[in-house]
Amino acid sequence: MISPRRPVVQSKFVEILESRCLLAAQLATDVGRLVFNDPANGAASSARSVVVRNTGDQTLTIRSLALGGASPGQFRLLASPASVAPGGSLSIPVSFAPTTIGPKGATLIISSNASNLPAQTITLRGLGTRGLQGANEPSLQWILDTYQIPVKVGDSNAAEATLDLPARTPNDEIAAQMFRKAGSGVVSLTPIAIFSNASNPGAIAGYYRTNAAGAVSRTQLYTVPSADVQTLNPRVQGTSSFDPGADAFGLYTTWPAQAYRTVYTEDFRNTFISPASKRRMFRAYPLKTATGSIVPNAYVIGNEEAFNNDLQDGVFIIRNVVPLAVGEPSAGASPPPVPGTTLYQAESAILSGAARSSANAGFSGTGYADFVNASNDSVRWSARSSTAATRTLTFRYANGGSSDRPLELRVNGVVVRSRLSFAATGSWSTWRTVSLTVSLVAGSNNIQLTAIGASGANIDWLSVG
Repeated sequence: MISPRRPVVQSKFVEILESRCLLAAQLATDVGRLVFNDPANGAASSARSVVVRNTGDQTLTIRSLALGGASPGQFRLLASPASVAPGGSLSIPVSFAPTTIGPKGATLIISSNASNLPAQTITLRGLGTRGLQGANEPSLQWILDTYQIPVKVGDSNAAEATLDLPARTPNDEIAAQMFRKAGSGVVSLTPIAIFSNASNPGAIAGYYRTNAAGAVSRTQLYTVPSADVQTLNPRVQGTSSFDPGADAFGLYTTWPAQAYRTVYTEDFRNTFISPASKRRMFRAYPLKTATGSIVPNAYVIGNEEAFNNDLQDGVFIIRNVVPLAVGEPSAGASPPPVPGTTLYQAESAILSGAARSSANAGFSGTGYADFVNASNDSVRWSARSSTAATRTLTFRYANGGSSDRPLELRVNGVVVRSRLSFAATGSWSTWRTVSLTVSLVAGSNNIQLTAIGASGANIDWLSVG
C-alpha cells in the first residue's frame, strides 16, 4: 500500500525572510551631489558630508573611498573605509581646496559589499573664486555652470563678476515680471547662491501681490543667516514654499547690507536707480537639466541688490509657476503703463505676410497684427531713440495655441534674439507681455519680428522704454 504524501508546509519564518531579501547589506545616501565654493589657493573649505545608511540586515562594509572625475585634486576626502551595522549610518565628509578660479567637478566613489549599489558615485561640484566680496565674487554664469545648469545668461567674460548690460546675445533670458502658479500644490523658491555683504540677516526673500490700485502687499518667506552671505547652497530660516492661489504675484528681496533696500521683479518699481533701462533687478531663465532638457514650469533667477549688474547677489530656483511679464493683471486687461515709455501699435507697423485684425477682444488701439503663415511673415516698426542707449522693448501679445510660438527679433538688421519666446496665454483674448533689453542707436531704429516656423502670436503693440 502506498502511503499518501504529506503536504509540504512552508515556514512563516522562511516566507518572511524571502520577502525581506535578507542576508545582504543595502546602501542608501542622503544626497547625490555636494556643492562647494572657496577662494583659490587658500585654506580648504568647511566640510560637507554624504550620509551613508545601511538599509539591509547584514553589516555594510565600505571597502574603499576614492575621488575621481575631471578634477579630483581640487577636493579632499576626510574619511576612511569603515563598517556600518544594519540600520546604522556613516558620515563621509569632503572639503574643497581649489588651486584656480572657476567651476570644478569630481566624483566620490563609494565601493562596498552592498547588493544594490556596490559602487555608488556622488557628484562633487566646486567653484573657485578670487576671494570674498565685490569683484572677487563669481559671475552668475559660473554659478550656473557649477550647478551644471546649461543656461546662457549673455556674459562676454564669465571670469569676472558683472554681467553685460545689455546682456550679450543670444542668451536664454525670458521675461518674467510676475508669475502665476502652474498647477496643483505649492510654489517653491529655493536659493542656490547668495553673494552679498556682511549683515544680519544676510538677505530676506518673499513674494508680493498687488491690489487694484497697484499697491504692494509683501509676504516674507525666509531669511538667509549672516554666515551664508558668500556661499553656494545657503541655508534658510523660514519656509521656501508657499501657495499664492490663482493670484498673480511677484518676488522681492530685501538686503540689510544695502540699508534694507527692497527690489522687485517688476522693473518699474525699482526707482532707486536710473535710467529705467537699468531697473531689471531680477533676470529669469528656463531651468534645464545637465543634459539640456527644459524642466517644465521651473526657472532659475539671478537677482541684483545694488548698482553693479552682477545679478548674483541672490540666485534662486522657482518651481510650479508660469511667468507673466510687466504685471499682467487679468485676462484681456492691459498692463499698467510704465513711465517713460513710447507705445507703437502693431496694426500701424509695416506688415509683410501678417494681417491686421480685430477679431479677438482685449487689444488696444484699433486692432493687432496676426501672423498668417508659419514662416517669413514679419512686423516691423520704426522706433526713435533720443540717444544711443540701452532700452527695454516690451511686446504685448496673445497666443491661444497650445505651445510657444517663438519669433526672431532683429534690431537694425541684426538678429538680437533668434527665438524670442511668446508662450501660450490660454486664449486669443488673453494678453500678456514679453520684455528684453537691447541697444538702440540715436534716431530711427528698425525693430522687426519674423515668423520662423511656428507662425506667431497676435501682436498688440511694442513699447520702448
